[in-house]
Amino acid sequence: MNMCRLCGLLNCPHSVVRVVAGVHLLGLRAVTETITDFFAPFLNASVFRLMRWYYSGSAVKSAGELDRLVHDVILAPDFDPQDFLGFRAKKELERMDTPIDGAELAREETFSAEDGWRRGSVRISLPKAKIRHDSETAAPTFEVENIIYRPFLASIKAAYEDAVAERYHHIPFQLFANRPPTTAAPASPDLSDRPEHHDDPVPPSAAPEQTPDACPPPPATQRLYSEAYNADTLKELDDAIQLKAKDDREQDDPPDLEYAVAPIGLYSDSTHLTNFGTASLWPIYFWILGLSKYIRAMPSSFATHHLAYMPSLPHQQRGKSIIGCYERLSRL
Repeated sequence: MNMCRLCGLLNCPHSVVRVVAGVHLLGLRAVTETITDFFAPFLNASVFRLMRWYYSGSAVKSAGELDRLVHDVILAPDFDPQDFLGFRAKKELERMDTPIDGAELAREETFSAEDGWRRGSVRISLPKAKIRHDSETAAPTFEVENIIYRPFLASIKAAYEDAVAERYHHIPFQLFANRPPTTAAPASPDLSDRPEHHDDPVPPSAAPEQTPDACPPPPATQRLYSEAYNADTLKELDDAIQLKAKDDREQDDPPDLEYAVAPIGLYSDSTHLTNFGTASLWPIYFWILGLSKYIRAMPSSFATHHLAYMPSLPHQQRGKSIIGCYERLSRL
């Protein structure tokens, strides 16, 4: 189709008045006729409006995106045009950046209260250069609000109920490697039968090499450290808890219940939550170190457990909030 004609069709109103030049016996006259199928050459009005959207506005579109819009959005069973009355994209993007309150937290699927998520705050003592306080409790504090977290013990229990828990190492051990015997070094060349020519210098290739003292051969058995569960620290902790299991068991524990250490590794970094906004949180993760590091490094293992999310202050308010806290407390 001619692009000029297509653009003209796409810019037509709901009903199109076409001016046709006809021949009359008395001369030329203008004949107007109303066209009801204004979406021609498309099959219906919906396709017309869709193609009008496709060829107008931003040019950053593709045929694949057009197919996705039709099949994933317009043809969705729950798609209702009435839901878009008063729609503004900017408002919806701002909604994604607005933290949810405590009432909505229970209904929020991501941080559901049914999964143990809670919302709280914490006060931290603030240091300041060249100012001393009698104790840490006398120092001014800053309250960090809207911390989303799960209780630590509940999170550990959930980790041990996970499907990957069957691959945990519950009993630490020491790992050794047996080295093969080393071969003897080749003997130095014997130069005693070489004729003496005191006048001729000995060429460098014939002179015996001056090698430093050879290193002692490595031991036949060598200790290896590759995981948390073959380190000495975890072995010592396990020995201590086994003594408790033998001499100081919990009163309600059955005699055949085994005791084991739950090694935990904590980690935190900044995470950008949305592709369209600026919302970000500082997550706190933990791993069960009884699982091999090679399995923990596989995204498909889902070995990382989420423990808490800390909000970050906007850059323009970080200094203001802390300085304001000092000013308010200094007047008390």
